[in-house]
Amino acid sequence: MKKIILKVTIITSLLLSLDSYSQYQVWLGTIAAPRSSLDVTDQWEDAARKVQGLNIKRANKFVSLPGTPNDGEENLGNGDEFDSFVRTFNAASLNNTNTGYVEIARTKFKVLRPNAPDYLLERPELDDYLVDLFRTTSDRGGYSVNALMFYDNYEGSNSENNLIYRWSKNEVQRMRDWLDANGRAGVKLYSTARGNSSNSQEFIEDTNVDGVVIEGIPQKWYDTTKNQNRQDLLRWIVGEPTLNNKRIIFQLPVSSMDNPYGTPSGFEQTREFVRWLGSRTYLRFEFLQNNRVVIMPVTYNPAFTFYPETENNGRNYANSMTGIALSLIEQKKNFQGLTSILPTKKFAARTVRPNAFRKSGDSSKDKRSIETLNLESTDILIYPNPLNNGNSLNVKNLTLNQNVQVEITDVTGKTIQYKKTENTLNLQNTSAGIYIVKFFIEDANEVIIKKLFIN
Repeated sequence: MKKIILKVTIITSLLLSLDSYSQYQVWLGTIAAPRSSLDVTDQWEDAARKVQGLNIKRANKFVSLPGTPNDGEENLGNGDEFDSFVRTFNAASLNNTNTGYVEIARTKFKVLRPNAPDYLLERPELDDYLVDLFRTTSDRGGYSVNALMFYDNYEGSNSENNLIYRWSKNEVQRMRDWLDANGRAGVKLYSTARGNSSNSQEFIEDTNVDGVVIEGIPQKWYDTTKNQNRQDLLRWIVGEPTLNNKRIIFQLPVSSMDNPYGTPSGFEQTREFVRWLGSRTYLRFEFLQNNRVVIMPVTYNPAFTFYPETENNGRNYANSMTGIALSLIEQKKNFQGLTSILPTKKFAARTVRPNAFRKSGDSSKDKRSIETLNLESTDILIYPNPLNNGNSLNVKNLTLNQNVQVEITDVTGKTIQYKKTENTLNLQNTSAGIYIVKFFIEDANEVIIKKLFIN
């Protein structure tokens, strides 16, 4: 089969409407963005446009990032440069990325507990801490904080003293009351969990809590030998009807993986986790077809590189934070089981970027409006078109032994059920309307797309 040349330009707003049927969301952590990121926005702009939320976490100071392609480069720190980065990210977004959340460790405000060191007794009250938090983010930084994520911690995240400071239900209530009384009623609260403990369940069930952030590298999700494993927690959340409206955020630290630049890479490990998540017996793909689900790669120091998002002139995803995020967005329907190309381990390991999402080569500044798809190829033909309701659709020039998958969607992006018999597609129970027929020629990494009218 000859190589297909992709010719036709399609406006992204149309494609976004076609993709609105099912939406797990992809968010991104910000803590280890390198200082040069503000000078090379073209290397992360596609991800910024499509990512739907941020974990807005400042680094405490400028820290060099060893072990990355940007080896020795400092991070953005916690000052004006970091604020500029978040504002730039939001300004690029097509998805109103102002859904960022800020973390609050329990030791950030006064601790009145036995054996607490004096300096924790001298820290501000919770209300005063919240005043300062919004002053340094929304007011000074110029961006929205739409959620707060609270978590228990050791002082300085150091577990050597074995004394962990925990949030109480009363403190969460105080935080909710302060937000409501100070013009921030829309700010959500997220609890955290690392296992299936009764304490984690109690906070998730709390009516003040809008969702849960479950942190852990993929390997910790696969380990079922521990008593408080994450799989049990997730089964409980999914199976409890009263929690149907709670957001579930999977915070996946890339830098803490074993050698994320090795094999399998951080890119492969993260995508394999999403594939595994969608194919679990107790979840199935429907779990990823819900916008309460958020996949959020993050990195800490020593850092995993933040950019570039693509390599090889945009033809491959890079093994980077933005590369991971972009691939999970652009191949969302595959991971959701909404195409005939179901995600396999081999698929999860592939860095090849689908033709449908490659840049057209147009050098205009507003690249967000361009996606290239082949609507004109005569290599595969469908007929009759328009098709009368109740008839079968014929396909010409489709070789049966080719590695070709077929997907039919309506204009909302919803996959239509059909039966394939040799070179015909049974669409007898399909309503009148406009449909998109996609032929994925997997061996050649090509996509042929046809528009179908049914009367």
